[in-house]
Amino acid sequence: MKNTTVGIIGFGNMGKAIRSGLLKQKLVSKENLLTSNKQEANNEVISKSQILILTVKPQMIGGVLHEIKRRNLKDKLIISIAAGVEIKSIEKILGKELHIIRVMPNLCAKVNQSISCWIKNDNVNNKDVHVFRKVFQSIGIEIELKKESLLDQITAISGSGPAYFFYLAELLVKSAIEIGLNEKLANELVTQTFFGSSKYLKSSKELPVVLRKNVTSKGGATEAAFEKIIGSEFEIVFLSAVKSAYQKTIELHLKV
Repeated sequence: MKNTTVGIIGFGNMGKAIRSGLLKQKLVSKENLLTSNKQEANNEVISKSQILILTVKPQMIGGVLHEIKRRNLKDKLIISIAAGVEIKSIEKILGKELHIIRVMPNLCAKVNQSISCWIKNDNVNNKDVHVFRKVFQSIGIEIELKKESLLDQITAISGSGPAYFFYLAELLVKSAIEIGLNEKLANELVTQTFFGSSKYLKSSKELPVVLRKNVTSKGGATEAAFEKIIGSEFEIVFLSAVKSAYQKTIELHLKV
């Protein structure tokens, strides 16, 4: 890929994470890695890039697609991370003859630990797939899907997942402070506990429910906590919240 020019349109968190991953893995030189966060810079990025990665928000991608459709996109690999925006919607604007991959990474790309699930259209060839995998393996792991509709569920789980994780950490820090710990110690305790727990979960062959039960000793402090949580309003609201994220992803199908 060293002689391939990669263009990133939309230089927010995900755009910066992909750029960082590509440079860290030395897949692309700085000279061959172009970014744009302004409409007037898009033309240069599009004209010079063989791979075009669209990292704009789903609410903005319609305008970007209508803008770039005026350019020559033939033989370019176009990658979109816009949640809920289907390949057929992109094809409708840009053309059905183009090479298009839709992918859902997550914020963990910033530390090269994303899980990126993806689907391709029929024009994408083996060379495209090889290059795509190199790009997204630079920020974590990637999984090819057989059904595009799965990306809606995946968006609600792993796409939004880091925010759920951070919120639970936020609540645990708040709880620690309420029972008498200072904020600095509370943050350190929660951060290291979550870090260690995630590594343990990743390395274990057991399901999360089994690991949770293993920590929950009969008559112990953890059991006292889960007597309040299991079947509670908290559990009901959380499950409902994830379903709301899924429904919102479906609604975004109609926005382009």
